Amino acid sequence: MSIIETLLQELEQEAQTTKRVLERVPDTQLGWKPHPKSMSLGQLALHIATVPGGVAQIAAGPGLEEPPHFEQPAARTAAELVPALDESVARARGLLGGMDDRQAMEMWTLKSGDQVLLTIPRAALLRAIMLNPLVSPSRSAVGVPAAAERAGAVNLRAQRRREPVRGTSRRVGLIGG
Repeated sequence: MSIIETLLQELEQEAQTTKRVLERVPDTQLGWKPHPKSMSLGQLALHIATVPGGVAQIAAGPGLEEPPHFEQPAARTAAELVPALDESVARARGLLGGMDDRQAMEMWTLKSGDQVLLTIPRAALLRAIMLNPLVSPSRSAVGVPAAAERAGAVNLRAQRRREPVRGTSRRVGLIGG
């Protein structure tokens, strides 16, 4: 199995877990923020859904001359999150599927002007950003929902059923599927 086939197989597994998390994002809580300076749950969830395609597009190119500037839109409805993930994974599959091992191991460079900020093999870039368990959306439960759960706003542990958050007076919403 080639390097890219292995990475795409890992992406498919992570996408299934991420999909289960995104399915639990409540429509009524898309504007919720863990902190006033933070992005909203709708922005973060849509970001998580679109990461695979965006990272694949960046990694498939020769490198970047400047670090990208991101303007993260918010999801208008929770119903658009899973289709956005499916589209993003399909885009990643299309961009990366034709790479061979030589292309996967070619060096990819990020610069800022003449200064080299990062030089890394494409496969390592993909694994570090798209599949790393420390930053993977399925491992961090989209990050914000985990913070929301700690704040008593949602219940990530509800297994395919709606159940109230117990033991808190800050009951704002649910995630239950």
